[in-house]
Amino acid sequence: MSALIGIVGGSFGGVTMAADKTAIHFDAETQKTDPEFTKFFNDFSTQEVPSLGKLDNRTRYMSILSALLGCQGVDEFKSVLNVALDDGLSPVEVKEIVYQATAYLGIGRTKPFLLATNEVMKAKNISLPLEGQSTTTPENRREKGTAKQVELFGDGMKDFWQKGDINYMLAANCFGDYYTRKGLSNKDRELITFCYIAAQGGCEPQLTGHTAANFKQGNDAAFLTNVITEIQPYIGYPRSLNALAVVNKVAENKILGVDHIGIASTDLADGEFWKLLGLKSTGEETVADQKVTTAFYPTTEDQEHGEIELLVATDESSAIAKFIEKNGGRGGIQHIALRVDNLEAALAELKEKGVKLIDEKPRRGAGGKNIAFIHPKATHGVLLELCQVIE
Repeated sequence: MSALIGIVGGSFGGVTMAADKTAIHFDAETQKTDPEFTKFFNDFSTQEVPSLGKLDNRTRYMSILSALLGCQGVDEFKSVLNVALDDGLSPVEVKEIVYQATAYLGIGRTKPFLLATNEVMKAKNISLPLEGQSTTTPENRREKGTAKQVELFGDGMKDFWQKGDINYMLAANCFGDYYTRKGLSNKDRELITFCYIAAQGGCEPQLTGHTAANFKQGNDAAFLTNVITEIQPYIGYPRSLNALAVVNKVAENKILGVDHIGIASTDLADGEFWKLLGLKSTGEETVADQKVTTAFYPTTEDQEHGEIELLVATDESSAIAKFIEKNGGRGGIQHIALRVDNLEAALAELKEKGVKLIDEKPRRGAGGKNIAFIHPKATHGVLLELCQVIE
């Protein structure tokens, strides 16, 4: 049984404190064998850190429990859960935190936490099972999941599920089965996802995407910085510093470099010239809403930047067909694309500064990217694309 059961006072780091602060994390025996460590750690984690993080109790508990799932601290999870339930975090909220973690950690890592949660709840005479929170059916979960992805990440996610089996599973399972459930808001769910990913480490590309999603839900850089402060005692400094670097990077919205040069063509066979230079195509892709078929030719070994994109119109009404017609039936450089960290933030910043945009919101492009175009009137006649890698 957890050492926290029976502690007087309830919350830690909030207005009220447990009467015996040293019992927050350690039992009486550990306090006797390691008195100096248990005292300074408890003083740090229950007093100093909360005074810096400045989160309300509900947010603090949600963040810490999610982080402990991410770093696999099941014993500490049980201890904090005891206090969190006494201090107002609802059983439904706790269960949703544990359930959703399965999408990001896998059942092999979340099952012990589910069993631990049930153990704590039964000890508190909480009747199980709780009221159901699902809002989807096997027939509509993919559709509802896609709608949730679009709501969180933008219109570029509409066809994401069609790109492969994992993409379909993300839409139907991760977002259709979990994110559509009641019990937590979108803002809550993005917060706990941020904590799962930050705490497990090594998933910075995914953390970047969900940092941007948190921003969209109103969990801004200052808020996420406070969250990282609060969970640091539970996940350590290396993972905290990595998470902080991601938040700062997304907040800065830096241009990462030239992503590609778009060349309008009448035939993808024109790619033979680029093959003579030693470049190899990564394959063809049709983007239906833009009415084009594309082929990318990477110019670097890592295939990260500086690609040549050939674009062939699939319909006479497409922008590429109109470009070629205006150019006397010849192809040529149609646009230049810059890669950014956070496309939505970049568009919002440009709009705020009065820059004329073709796209005010991201849309799906080729090559696993969301894209948006800036009007040539704002760029001295150059059609400029901004893009962000999302898969």
